[in-house]
Amino acid sequence: MNHIRNCRLSAVLPLALLLACTCADVVSAQQFPGLEREFASLFSRIPSLGGIIGGEMPGINHPGAPMILPPIFRGEARVRAYFTGFSGNLKNENTGLSVSLVDDLGHVDSATILETMLKLKISRLSARVHCDSYLRTFRGGNGRFDWPEWRVGADLDLIDTPQFRFGINMDYYWNQPEFSAKSDEIDSVGFSGPKPVTWGLHATLDRGDPRTLRWNVEGRGRLSLRTGSRLDELEGALGVLSPETAFGTVLLRGGYRHSWLEFGADPWKVKTQWSGVFVDLSYRY
Repeated sequence: MNHIRNCRLSAVLPLALLLACTCADVVSAQQFPGLEREFASLFSRIPSLGGIIGGEMPGINHPGAPMILPPIFRGEARVRAYFTGFSGNLKNENTGLSVSLVDDLGHVDSATILETMLKLKISRLSARVHCDSYLRTFRGGNGRFDWPEWRVGADLDLIDTPQFRFGINMDYYWNQPEFSAKSDEIDSVGFSGPKPVTWGLHATLDRGDPRTLRWNVEGRGRLSLRTGSRLDELEGALGVLSPETAFGTVLLRGGYRHSWLEFGADPWKVKTQWSGVFVDLSYRY
């Protein structure tokens, strides 16, 4: 329940910030008449920043504006089935001893993951909440590999047009990854890594007339920001968008993802690779 409340809070924060900026603009016009000129001076020194923010939120860089007009709100809900293969090993960095998670510890070599995502987009900034439910876990007869299921993320679209979007993103996992194993060769091992944090790039192309079926192409890549829990990932998808209506659009896609994950505690380190295809269905508004 704490995770759910935190996710709700992260979705509300951008709206609260917008309301605070609006109130501050009104109050400052009455009590601090010189403050608007400072904002106007700031945006004039950084024309690109002023052009982006001013275009998305009219009134923010205009000294005479009585209030800031709210930006455009968008949203997306997605369900994805990810069919992934799994391989990896556990290594003692001091002795060089290495055992296979699949061959030696009996881990499954494939799994199905049901991924759900909710996204709220305000102008160029998006906030995301993800939950990855493991329909078949990465567990074996002599070991257990647990990767966090909940994460939150944010996207900033540096280029945002009706057909093309390109930007940067960041993701944060709520829990720590954990690993435990027991065998005659390694005795008993158990450890956890830091909560993973990643940054990356993304690009999306919606090609075609919004009144008809359109092609959608998307690519994402991300790298670890935090040492101790590595997650590097590449993903690509191709799909079809339904005609755009007042009630939104529906997107059906297929794609491929490859991930490199590793974490450990001295002297042990576990390294894994996940790769496979996925199918997802999204509703956009």
